[in-house]
Amino acid sequence: MSNYSRRNVITVATLAMEANCISGRSIMRSDNIDVFELKREINKSALDKSMSGVKNFSEFGAKGDGVSDNSEAWKKVAIWASGRSFSGNSPKLLISPGRYVSFEMPNLAIDRFHMQFDGEVWLINNGRDHSFILDGGSAGDGVYGMVITGWPQIYGNKNSKNGIFARGIFNSHLQFNCRGAGSDGVGFYGAWLVDNKIEFIMTSVEGGLYNAPKCGILLTTRNVNEDSSYNNIEIKISGVDVGVALYSSLGNSIYGGSIQNCIVGMQLYEGAWDNKIWATDFEGNETDIIDSSKRLYLNGCDLNGLSHFIDGSSGAKIFGGRVEKIKVDSHVSNILISGVGFNRTGSGYYQNSSSTTRLRDVFDISGGNYLDEKQLTN
Repeated sequence: MSNYSRRNVITVATLAMEANCISGRSIMRSDNIDVFELKREINKSALDKSMSGVKNFSEFGAKGDGVSDNSEAWKKVAIWASGRSFSGNSPKLLISPGRYVSFEMPNLAIDRFHMQFDGEVWLINNGRDHSFILDGGSAGDGVYGMVITGWPQIYGNKNSKNGIFARGIFNSHLQFNCRGAGSDGVGFYGAWLVDNKIEFIMTSVEGGLYNAPKCGILLTTRNVNEDSSYNNIEIKISGVDVGVALYSSLGNSIYGGSIQNCIVGMQLYEGAWDNKIWATDFEGNETDIIDSSKRLYLNGCDLNGLSHFIDGSSGAKIFGGRVEKIKVDSHVSNILISGVGFNRTGSGYYQNSSSTTRLRDVFDISGGNYLDEKQLTN
């Protein structure tokens, strides 16, 4: 027996029961040990638990009852995650199924922060700001290594701003289902996003839109020479004025999915370069493509409406897939249309006012033969 007094001695079984036991310690019999030693072990275990890098949203006071305001809970999350990330750790937040209302969201752009949404999670914005904020800043080096998975459903209201506002985010995986945003806003507004994997749904078909914004997804620059570039983007968008708008953007790949029932499926502006659209279904849009960018690449897409190349467009290439209606304005240069199916409906047309447009292996689906430039023009 130690030199401590008897009142400081307690059985392992008794103290472990009072402390809900100690992880990894097997109690085989009620040996007498020093109470101070065991309490130190218990305190260390509790400290390790409090410093855990994985927490549930409910631990911050969140309630997914569709009524309670979770603004303060989100602020506590941001403080906790920022503290861990600043120390070089990777915080992870688990969000259980529920409908979480907020009037004010904090900025959740935090290095290596992982948010995992489990099941059907609604994030309902009853305020006037962006519904979900990932802001790496108007200046500085931005934020790296974020992971957001589980398709959280973002519900913006007509008086709010954008559904998701993302700026200065790099090498991250972002997964969202936006069910609404401000009437003059964008479902997903991205500025200076680089080398991210983005999966985004905003559709009036599957479940409908709480409030439709002007645009589904928009990519642009943060400052000069800070374009949104080399992102891999999978989309499903419908029921907005413009499905995808690319401003200052470079080398992005949009693949799979669909853009449907929009006034303009995709519009690319003069600041956009070398963007690639792969195997995307354009359906029910008044105009599928309006392009004034440099070196747009369309491969294997199903373009049922009009593809319109306007002043500023140069070097665009359309390979494979189908193009129903093509219009090339006079100041457009070096458009190549190769290996495509044309005129499946019998009402397709080709209007070319540029002397540098090239055609190769364009197949008239209705006529059952390959066409050359002269046949198409006539």
